[in-house]
Amino acid sequence: MVTPAARREATKFFRERHQLSERRACALVGMSRSTYRYERQDRDEDALRQRLNELAGERPRFGYRRLHALLVREGWSVNHKRIYRLYCELGLTVRRKRRNRVAQANRQPRIRLMSSGRWTS
Repeated sequence: MVTPAARREATKFFRERHQLSERRACALVGMSRSTYRYERQDRDEDALRQRLNELAGERPRFGYRRLHALLVREGWSVNHKRIYRLYCELGLTVRRKRRNRVAQANRQPRIRLMSSGRWTS
């Protein structure tokens, strides 16, 4: 499987070296023209990370879904999947409470006695 970045480079090579149009070069490589033109937008997540960390510190039992709801109420326009990714990266996952196991006494089988031809317990 070839990555979009590698296909983009191949398309660029065909366009420059063989004087092909963008349409022909993309078709040759098997890439859509919109993918060829796509430019990734870098987002500054430092402020979001900081606010997410603050909220998680204030409310340690809140999971990423509830923290996402709080951020949306504050006016952040952010996807829940992005919040989940940052939440995991920052190590904010809530520890699950472990069940307390009750120590069991030495278990003895019940003795069944036979009286008058019938089993009793």
